[in-house]
Amino acid sequence: MSFPHIAGTWLGVICYSMQLYFDFSGYSDMALGLARMFSIEFPINFDSPYKAPSIIEFWQRWHMTLSRYIAEYLYTPILQMVNSRRMDAGKKVSRKAQATPEGFVEMIFIPTMTAMFIAGIWHGAGTQFLIFGLLHGFYLVVNHAWRLLTPKGNSLHGKLPVPISILGTFLCVVVSLVFFRASGVRDAVYILGTMVGAHSVGPVFNSNPLLQEIPRTSVFLTKISTATVAIAACFVIVWGMPNTQEILGQLTRDTVRLSSLLPRLMWRPTAAWSLVLMVLFGLSLLMLDTSTRFLYFQF
Repeated sequence: MSFPHIAGTWLGVICYSMQLYFDFSGYSDMALGLARMFSIEFPINFDSPYKAPSIIEFWQRWHMTLSRYIAEYLYTPILQMVNSRRMDAGKKVSRKAQATPEGFVEMIFIPTMTAMFIAGIWHGAGTQFLIFGLLHGFYLVVNHAWRLLTPKGNSLHGKLPVPISILGTFLCVVVSLVFFRASGVRDAVYILGTMVGAHSVGPVFNSNPLLQEIPRTSVFLTKISTATVAIAACFVIVWGMPNTQEILGQLTRDTVRLSSLLPRLMWRPTAAWSLVLMVLFGLSLLMLDTSTRFLYFQF
């Protein structure tokens, strides 16, 4: 079965985006759970970021402790410095002033791009991580510009359907993850080119030598049919299911959430939940002989 480069590449990129998502989600949940065992309460660090309808909200859900650090110790000090210089020059620092070209560049573009530039370097010393940070900085700048151009009362405000916004945000994140995962900028650019059909048909999928690197716990990824089903299941979980905080009822009452496929799937001391936990615990014991490393551990 010959598979076009474009389809195989999209399959691989989406698989990595899901792998990183569940890796970091599980890593964060384990850290919170282990801390609670010693009566330590860590802040929530992962809150269904792929459900975010905008890049701004994505960073409010993904690696939340890092986002708060960037906001408090990078973005805010830079913005305060810019605002101080503007006030010394007799310029306004209001939201209306941000809507002007000069104000937008000084109060939004410069602080955002500088903060995300540093955030990119924090993830790694390679140029691909630098581009990852700058790319997200660009996303955030565009998102802020759209909010300024379409305030409440504007005819375009809230016109874009939420599912389309979520899908668009997800695709933007997927593009950035190509740089995040690639070993270099050249490889990332080649992958992005392949994703838009810039290259020819690839090798036979089932005979691809890279399939040998897939661990036996993920053997279903060696066939295109089962891999597609697995990705579809991941999308159902990511976009349709409640997350850990929602299941455990740890969110505040005023938190607004999108409806999920199982909105009433909240933990209770029932026989059904006991059975589910016993099954999960049993599966965990069966997987003890496999060694895996958290992808996000290096960061």
